[in-house]
Amino acid sequence: MFRHTKAVLVCLASVFALVCLSWVVRQVTPWFTKHQLKSRIAKIEPWGPSTAYSQEGWKQLVRSARVLQECKPALTARVLEEYLQDFSSQPAQLNVAQGRAFLLLRVVFDLPDRAQGGPLISAAGWKRGQSELNPDGSFNQAWPILWNQGHPQLVSGCEGVAGSDYSAAKEFAMFRYRFKLRDLSSQNF
Repeated sequence: MFRHTKAVLVCLASVFALVCLSWVVRQVTPWFTKHQLKSRIAKIEPWGPSTAYSQEGWKQLVRSARVLQECKPALTARVLEEYLQDFSSQPAQLNVAQGRAFLLLRVVFDLPDRAQGGPLISAAGWKRGQSELNPDGSFNQAWPILWNQGHPQLVSGCEGVAGSDYSAAKEFAMFRYRFKLRDLSSQNF
């Protein structure tokens, strides 16, 4: 009888330990995921004043987009909001951070880069000039990125500033309901 009681106690202790471990994992996982996402966004190559963007920069951007696509939407929105808030008292760094988030969302979502008419998607305070207009007269809703046979390229450098009204989290929410996720499986990054 003692052996049977001991076995039951060991089983109960094991179940209790698993329940506790499961609880700890559920508490730590969102924090770790938030930290991982913010770190990935911070490593994205800044959007500079020219259309030059390195191959390594595209690799990092696509990798970050893949990770973002796998996350729960509420967590993604919170990370984007917190990431930009981290720079709210540093205007020069805020513009760089906003540019990273702006590019990232245009890789995450499959925005049409050859749309016929319709309202253009806001570019915050960045100046587009005529760079959103394609040679065939269509509009590039994915501005400043154009996708040619599955390969991204910048069609415009970063000019101006996004401004304090730009919210990557709100843009993410809008894109989430209007566009599908971009299929990044064919990207060799």
